[in-house]
Amino acid sequence: MPNYINSVNLRENSDFPYLVLDVVDRHPTPRNPCFHVFHWHHDLQLLYVLVGRVRVQTLAETVTLTTGQGCLIKPEVIHRIEGAPESHYRSFVFPVTMVTFYPGSPAKRLVAETLTTTERSILPFLNDQDWTKKVNGLLRGLNELEQSKGAPLYPYQVLTTLAQIWLVIEEHLPTKKLVKPTIA
Repeated sequence: MPNYINSVNLRENSDFPYLVLDVVDRHPTPRNPCFHVFHWHHDLQLLYVLVGRVRVQTLAETVTLTTGQGCLIKPEVIHRIEGAPESHYRSFVFPVTMVTFYPGSPAKRLVAETLTTTERSILPFLNDQDWTKKVNGLLRGLNELEQSKGAPLYPYQVLTTLAQIWLVIEEHLPTKKLVKPTIA
């Protein structure tokens, strides 16, 4: 992907490679110079708008999200995110392995299928269906977990919330064909 910045997860070499960017009035914490320009990364990205309006743009599509809405950005998708003045959103960046559990798991196959068969590179959760409202509720919970960052159960709470979000996505994407796990 030449000509576009490969944005690296600042926590990728830690024991918990889950990065949360808190973006207020177009200023991210922790500092991340890539988010204003077109970039890509190997990780999944979930975004949740706390206040205002945010535009998520790829080379092929643009999605506008407002307060209480979120989206999923697939790995290796060239994109940029632009918050309107006085907006506040959180961006959750993490490796795919956080929702696939272990090598060879049925979850790994399901996630791979979703990422390759879903035509859109941005999956918006616009509160227009019950399942997207449920995902946004879980994203709101993921945001609230940031208040307990550093607590002993924080990583486990994040992991189970990410798994719940992914389960809702798997259950409701119209292009999905559920794969029955092989149990030995």
